[in-house]
Amino acid sequence: MFKKMLLIMWMLIAVLAIGVGIYLLMHPLVALASTAWIMGVVLISSAIGSLVTYSRQRGQPGAGWQLADGILTLLLAVYVLLHQLFAIAALPYLASCWVLFFGMRKIISAIEQKHEPYSDWGWNLALGIITLLVGMSMLSSPVMTLFSVGSMMGMLFAYRGVVTIVFVVRQWRLISAAGNGEENHF
Repeated sequence: MFKKMLLIMWMLIAVLAIGVGIYLLMHPLVALASTAWIMGVVLISSAIGSLVTYSRQRGQPGAGWQLADGILTLLLAVYVLLHQLFAIAALPYLASCWVLFFGMRKIISAIEQKHEPYSDWGWNLALGIITLLVGMSMLSSPVMTLFSVGSMMGMLFAYRGVVTIVFVVRQWRLISAAGNGEENHF
């Protein structure tokens, strides 16, 4: 039962991320002004999700990276919310670092989960590589990143939301197929 509630929470986070992504894509000028606040709220949601997931995955491959993701994302969220003007000026660098860390975490987790049954390590590896390349691109051109931050963040949030929904649907099927699902790990 707890796993299904956890999946529902991740589904809500994914829908929130997609909603924010669509908003940022539709309003790029407004997005720049409100990106710090929006990013802070979504980052807090993501950090909570990562920390809750870590609490259930403790001792499994990749769990430490889930904890690191949750802590770093929470610290970044608090910083962004407390220092919004500076955050907007530093946004290209903050966003680049967050995207780079997310990509590295996905690559490392994929490698650790390669031999796990029912793992999507190949998809996680592809997501990690693509995300890492996007982060390097953002970091290499901070001025262009600042001008396109609304669109780039919109695409990233929407993409992360869609990937999370795919993950949730697959895990839901595994849990449903196993009955109570407590013997499955995700």
